[in-house]
Amino acid sequence: MDNVGISVIMPSLNVGEYIEECLCSVLSQSYQDIEVLVIDAGSTDGTKEIILKYAQLDSRIKLIHSVKKSYGYQMNLGIESAKGRYIAIVETDDILAERIYEKLLLIAEETDADFVKGFPELFWGNYQEAVWTSNTLSFFDGIDQRIHGNQIVIWPKDMPELLQRDLFLWTGIYKRKFIQKIRFNETQGAAFQDQGVLLKILSQAAKGVYINSLSYKYRQTNPNSSIVNPKGLMYLVNEYKANEDYVKQLSPAWQKAFYRRLWIQCIERFRCMARERKFWHSELCYMKELKEMLALQWEQGIIQEAYCEKYEVNTYRLFCQKPEMLYQEYVHYYQKYIELLQQLDRFLWKKTIIIFGCGNIGKFLHLICELRMPGQVEAYCDNSHKRIGTKVQGLTVYSPKQAVKIFKECIFAIAGKRYEAEMRRQLDSLGIPDTRIYVYTGGIELELLKIK
Repeated sequence: MDNVGISVIMPSLNVGEYIEECLCSVLSQSYQDIEVLVIDAGSTDGTKEIILKYAQLDSRIKLIHSVKKSYGYQMNLGIESAKGRYIAIVETDDILAERIYEKLLLIAEETDADFVKGFPELFWGNYQEAVWTSNTLSFFDGIDQRIHGNQIVIWPKDMPELLQRDLFLWTGIYKRKFIQKIRFNETQGAAFQDQGVLLKILSQAAKGVYINSLSYKYRQTNPNSSIVNPKGLMYLVNEYKANEDYVKQLSPAWQKAFYRRLWIQCIERFRCMARERKFWHSELCYMKELKEMLALQWEQGIIQEAYCEKYEVNTYRLFCQKPEMLYQEYVHYYQKYIELLQQLDRFLWKKTIIIFGCGNIGKFLHLICELRMPGQVEAYCDNSHKRIGTKVQGLTVYSPKQAVKIFKECIFAIAGKRYEAEMRRQLDSLGIPDTRIYVYTGGIELELLKIK
């Protein structure tokens, strides 16, 4: 497949639960002149069999076997094999937005940019049933830019602040001749090896374009994701250490952005520990390395308090005193969320659930229940005549009277406190005792979706 428009690089390892949905989102793109290079690192869960099944149906797919379980090695292998004028990267547990390659390629060819990117959507759950999405930071807000309609043309190598805004590698397409000059670190595992490449892309690209279109759907509920990997701190520190020599060649502004991004990502590792209520003692040696790396930058004036957000400075000071102190700070922060979820679990576990109210809070509550107790939500009920008889997130909406008649032993979960009193009165008038009524008071807080 010489001279195709886009080579899609897809590194895989034991993603059998997700890869079919991912592949379908790639193959169904309106722009069809693509090759799909799936580089598998020895999957044992049926992933390879799914890839081969699709390869028999679509000649654009090529399965490449990686001899190393290394995301960086897989990516280098894929990029070396690519024939496309442009290269796209897709994580095999995620989903592409519809028609996005058509949009990206049109702008790439019009502007001759080194890369063109959209914005990602984080999602919890699945799009066939209960799902919650959250868009990330828009580039159309508060950045030095040249705006042309629905796009921003920038000169990345002169904009180190991009390191705080462009967080993901896989939201766009890159000129093959440009990205082939950049190599991934071939360390073991599959966590954070994209960080050094993203740094090099942004600091070397002469021209980039961001478009105001959803390009990528980033799954947040894969239990094997680097987001929740207890070795994440090790991978993160090692990746940044591997790129220190490179960043020393850049301007002080790039160095500041590099180390600030490191600390922000490390903060998230401590938040992850606190959500799991488990301090990663096995990572203490990497915490020590991290402390030494950052302390040197403070001493040399690369990192300065005026350059950072207040929470970054405060968390760094706690960390320097003792990593366990920063962990305990976040344990305290998450306690209110954990208590709310424990109450929800006690009341709803192994019960048939009807959600009273199918607005945003009701949908959010539905997803919390699906993540914690799959399949227990049977339906919604609502007083809106426009909603009764419709479906919300795959479930039928009934009137309260209908729901009481159909679901004899269910728990009615009232979505929010705003109308709690009148909803309780209505359920009471239908013969539902307080012991079968649960009131969800958590609102829409994404942190609730991250706690097991």
